[in-house]
Amino acid sequence: MDRKRRWHRLAGRSIAVLFFVLVVALLADRAHTIDWPAVGLALRSYQAPVLLQALLLTVLGHLVFSAYDLIGRRYAGHHLPARRVLAVAGVSYAFNLNLGATLGGMGFRYRLYSRQGLGTRQILRVIALALATNWTGYLLVAGLVFTLAPPELPANWPVNEIALRGAGVLLLGLLAAWLWMCSFSKRRDWQFRHLHLVLPRPPMALAQLALSALSWTMIAVVIYSLMPDPMLLATVMGAYCLSTLVTLVIRIPGGLGVVEAVFIALLSPAYPEVQLLAALLAWRAIYYLLPLLPAIPACVLLETRWRHDRHKVALM
Repeated sequence: MDRKRRWHRLAGRSIAVLFFVLVVALLADRAHTIDWPAVGLALRSYQAPVLLQALLLTVLGHLVFSAYDLIGRRYAGHHLPARRVLAVAGVSYAFNLNLGATLGGMGFRYRLYSRQGLGTRQILRVIALALATNWTGYLLVAGLVFTLAPPELPANWPVNEIALRGAGVLLLGLLAAWLWMCSFSKRRDWQFRHLHLVLPRPPMALAQLALSALSWTMIAVVIYSLMPDPMLLATVMGAYCLSTLVTLVIRIPGGLGVVEAVFIALLSPAYPEVQLLAALLAWRAIYYLLPLLPAIPACVLLETRWRHDRHKVALM
């Protein structure tokens, strides 16, 4: 049994290394051929209405993702005000995008929720619910895109359209299995070490799915709003879902470089590389970096509020 686990671990690491080497090779091959001054010119050519639209869509996208924790509040049974829940989730999401899920999404959530008085078990249930919410939406969106409108893959890739459609069917199958468990499983309670989880009931599971699917779609819509015309939203969603899959394998925070490499590989035959790269750089600046501007002071305020509340309790 131990030998089988070691082989599985070795195989997983080998696949991750292979994908990493492929992505690095693709980036290195493209980097020296890209006209960077032209990319800068393309970035400066964006009109204010286009950037404002992308910014408003970003605000909506971050609000939708933050709303995961409103479902988590009900699931964990805590009673923090909704505005404070949204603040904690919004700060965590901003750092999650830039620092990765472990430090950003989980670490900041744990620290900030603990500062608001939640216990470890409640915090872990909120985090677990948010993770489940996020990936059920990905299963739906990516499953539908890969099955019904898969992106056209380069001929030299080891994966073809048939395999991608098969992956889409598999993702939808996993989603169906999850929804079946939430609806019909007799075993509702699950214990993972010190974490006790309960399967959400169908209404909550469907709310998770709807919110998460909207969140993944909003990310693609922001990218789409910055892309050159004419381009289909399904094309952008296919490329983004595929880049997310690659990012999961090689585990680079925020998919930095991976998203760009996949988009250029898939779309550069039909669209200029300069415009694609400019759109993705603008997207990273707007969707990833700009939210840090309110997130950092909000984090400080949440910490300050905790110290103030603790001081008041000490004086009573």
